Amino acid sequence: MENDGIYGFTDVSTIDEPSITISARGTIGYSKIRNEPYMPIVRLISVIPIDDVDIEYLNFVFEALLEKGEGTSTLQLTIPYLKEKLIPVPSHIIQIKIASLIKNVEALIYKIQSNSKEQSLLAESCKDKILETIFAENSSYKSYYGERKNMTLEALINKDKIGDGDWVLSENMDERGEYSLIQLKHIGKGCYQGYKSYNHVNNDFFISNNCSEIKENYLLINRLIADSMDVCITPKLGFRTITSVDVCWIAPDSAYNQKYLMYYLLSPSFQKEVLIKASGSTRKRISKKNLIKIPLFIHDRKIQDIIAEKIENAFKILETIIS
Repeated sequence: MENDGIYGFTDVSTIDEPSITISARGTIGYSKIRNEPYMPIVRLISVIPIDDVDIEYLNFVFEALLEKGEGTSTLQLTIPYLKEKLIPVPSHIIQIKIASLIKNVEALIYKIQSNSKEQSLLAESCKDKILETIFAENSSYKSYYGERKNMTLEALINKDKIGDGDWVLSENMDERGEYSLIQLKHIGKGCYQGYKSYNHVNNDFFISNNCSEIKENYLLINRLIADSMDVCITPKLGFRTITSVDVCWIAPDSAYNQKYLMYYLLSPSFQKEVLIKASGSTRKRISKKNLIKIPLFIHDRKIQDIIAEKIENAFKILETIIS
């Protein structure tokens, strides 16, 4: 599907008239109109429509009716199968009108998707600006809420309230296990991605490895960094969970507001310090030891509640605008 399906080049063509190619194995059902001369590679089916069938209309029919899929377990498409496929063929004029209508709708969808992507990027930029305005060390906004304390996660959080996830290998998995495994994929930028699938471990593994149970309102930090360090809060899930070793967890406590702490760790100024302290050649990782020593400038506990609520309300407005 990449590069319009061009595999290579040759000075010999076997098909010289407009046609449609359909991928028949591996990734199946991907169709593409070809107006230039070409030689089809093995496992590629070429279809040349008769004069009464508009090629753009036929391609839309294939996109709608042909089975699609990826992977070795997917059945291959065959010429006998395609030959038996029943397709609707109205008059040539109607075919052209249908194809034109679909192209106009697709152009509109693309425009909407592009605008949505731009709005999402703008919203993320606004969120970063809000967090930077509140949490940057030199921010004038701090005067509105009073002075802040020079602190670290190590000084702020009791040792029994912070830890790393557990070592869980593929051979430790048990589909019928009582504990679901929260992995890096579940931790988003300020959001928990619970819709993604879970692996499981059983109670014997939990006990023998002295695992830490992750509960509602735990702060989860992805220590394996791509462009930034993702942080989220565990919602009420309705099942028991542990988390993997590259995740640092912080249990709730009266000494700090979990949402305030999440927003602070997501702020551009803190993220910048994280990248400085991180190590690794292919993908950055920050150790829990280095993470908890990064300086923080923390508001008083009561002020944390106010700030967290204001940020959350501002973010909800941004999400409403996007939707």
